[in-house]
Amino acid sequence: MTSGATYPTANGERFTLDVDMNADVPPYEDYQHTDHLDNFTVMEVVGKSRCHGMHLEGLTYPITPIGMHYLLIHYDVPEIDEKAYQLKVDGLVNNKLTLDMDNIRSRPKVTMPATMECCGNGRASQRWRLWAHVPWNHDAIGTAEWTGTPLRGVLEDAGLRDDAVEVLFTGRDKGIQGPPDGAEVQYFQRSLSVDYVMNSDNDVLLCYEINGQPLPPQHGFPLRLLVPGWLGATNVKWIDSIEATSTRLTERQMKWYSYAENDNDPNRIPCTFQQTRAMMIPPGIPDFLCRFRHLEETSAVELRGRAWAGGLRIEEVDVSIDGGKTWSPAKLDAPFGKWAWVGWSFIWKGVTPGQYTLRCRAKDERGNMSKDDDSVHDYYAMDITKPQYVDVNVYPKGTLAPLNKIPLPVQFPSL
Repeated sequence: MTSGATYPTANGERFTLDVDMNADVPPYEDYQHTDHLDNFTVMEVVGKSRCHGMHLEGLTYPITPIGMHYLLIHYDVPEIDEKAYQLKVDGLVNNKLTLDMDNIRSRPKVTMPATMECCGNGRASQRWRLWAHVPWNHDAIGTAEWTGTPLRGVLEDAGLRDDAVEVLFTGRDKGIQGPPDGAEVQYFQRSLSVDYVMNSDNDVLLCYEINGQPLPPQHGFPLRLLVPGWLGATNVKWIDSIEATSTRLTERQMKWYSYAENDNDPNRIPCTFQQTRAMMIPPGIPDFLCRFRHLEETSAVELRGRAWAGGLRIEEVDVSIDGGKTWSPAKLDAPFGKWAWVGWSFIWKGVTPGQYTLRCRAKDERGNMSKDDDSVHDYYAMDITKPQYVDVNVYPKGTLAPLNKIPLPVQFPSL
């Protein structure tokens, strides 16, 4: 970078490198520089390494293998002894409950496929990121078969009082979060309205299995919440208690997982349903560092992927091979669940040597489409839906034979 030059910040202002950046800060303590630069801090990378995204080639599976399913662990994975575990249901109820796993498993059992997506999916595509978060690309996604019992039945047994407005879910994962001058020690908490959770059409579950197996510790063992169609933060893991309340939770995780213009925005909107999005399985083979794709010329290549819209029906998926200048319709597979993604395919014909940028986008039954927007989305960079970019280099036949030399934008030093 040029000494003395000014650079744009996420909020549209500018800073001077020599004045505003302290070169003596060790990398592991440099946790705020995304206020200034379009790159990642060591702490963001540490957060991403604790979590992991889905391998995009995993889009080939209608049901994502557990090890491929995206994972975000907000604080630490708590150690829980299932034999001693008890779920408390209290607050504004007529009958306070204390349920062990034998009781929960004895209740009506439901299995459903549901797509889960992190609130931060697509964040790395945003040009300027004001606030440091886990730097997800387009990989914070997965679709599993979830098994559990309807939350509604548990709340009916507890008997919600008429003055109950919301249901508060508290996990056992504990940590500290908030602004530097007022960070709070807290358990992870999210809430839902009584009207929503008591509507059987919304299929809210208390889950104890994923893909036919007991929940592993990192996915919420022994019990987690599933709110299908909603963004991932809503699906509280390691549930400790369920409390009926007369007030709405607006702080802590209801605040941080929201759309806002600044930290104190009085008009912030909590993140709820997944937005309309399509993803593509990258074709060909990758290079190791840049993950550009490489193909040999051919008469046709089938492009495939998945699309979803938080429980809304996907009406169409479009594909572009010229970076989004022109679009063509893809073919949709038959859906296999209200809350699960739908597959799509597209035949790319006449694949001749050259450089291409592939993209895909979706439209749902209400006309919502993926947003192709490079501007600042919101203060927390939540749910960036800019269509995925897949850069593809196509070569003459025989170019990609083993041990052939291929020029790349970034290579290892010569050995």
